[in-house]
Amino acid sequence: MVSAVTEKSFDEEGWKKQVKLYAKVLQGFFLALFFLGISIAVGDVAGVMELPFSPFSMASMTYGILGMLGCEFVARQFSG
Repeated sequence: MVSAVTEKSFDEEGWKKQVKLYAKVLQGFFLALFFLGISIAVGDVAGVMELPFSPFSMASMTYGILGMLGCEFVARQFSG
C-alpha cells in the first residue's frame, strides 16, 4: 500500500517537472520571437533613416546580439 502511494507521488512529481520543462521551452521560443521583432524594428528604423547599412544586416546583427545576451543570461542562471 505504501509503495502505491509513493509511486503515485513520483509520477506526479515527474509530470510537474515535465510541464515546467515545456513551459521553459515555450518561454524561450517566445523570447526569441520577441528578440526577432526588436531586430526587425531596428532594421526598419535603419531603412527609414537611410543608414549606409542594409535593413537586413541591421536586423540580423541586432538579433545576433540579443541572442548572445539571452544565451549568456540562461547559462548564468543554470551555472550556479
